[in-house]
Amino acid sequence: MHHAFRTVVGVAASGIVWSPARAADVYVDTHAAPNGNGTSSAPYDTLEEGLAHSGLESDDIIHVAQGTYVPSGNVFELSALDIKIQGGYPTGF
Repeated sequence: MHHAFRTVVGVAASGIVWSPARAADVYVDTHAAPNGNGTSSAPYDTLEEGLAHSGLESDDIIHVAQGTYVPSGNVFELSALDIKIQGGYPTGF
């Protein structure tokens, strides 16, 4: 036990600090080229793609550029996650 304590202290003394992961940013722009990857330089071109983004977790943010977004069905399906959708950004981010 004493040896394990010294190891932990040594790690702490070396400056290694754990911090929680930062929320992911996903970008959507109806004027973007098809087949984007959700980054600001290659946003998704549909809100449905942004909502279906692989690995979307609580506290992630979907940034939506100005435009009209129409679902392929009757509604946009939202998961139960605590995600944020922010809009009003100019096209092209």
